[in-house]
Amino acid sequence: MTEAQPTLPPVTPSSPPSAPLALAAHSRFVQRIRRRYAAELALLPPGRPDRAGSEALILRLQGGGRPLASALRVLALCEFFPSALTSF
Repeated sequence: MTEAQPTLPPVTPSSPPSAPLALAAHSRFVQRIRRRYAAELALLPPGRPDRAGSEALILRLQGGGRPLASALRVLALCEFFPSALTSF
């Protein structure tokens, strides 16, 4: 005996949902990062992160007294969450 295999509905292309981005901007994590790193976020160069901007940010953070590990942590947060962190 053969069992009938369930069929899946066809996949149709659609635009990506915009709700998750709006929700991420108000998440507790993003709010905490905005409060914790408010001064550092102002140091971000405009536009998409690149190597030169990243190096400049690390040097500025180190010049302000942060150790390298802390400067790299701030840089990582700013580069992984740029749209959520910089859209106030």
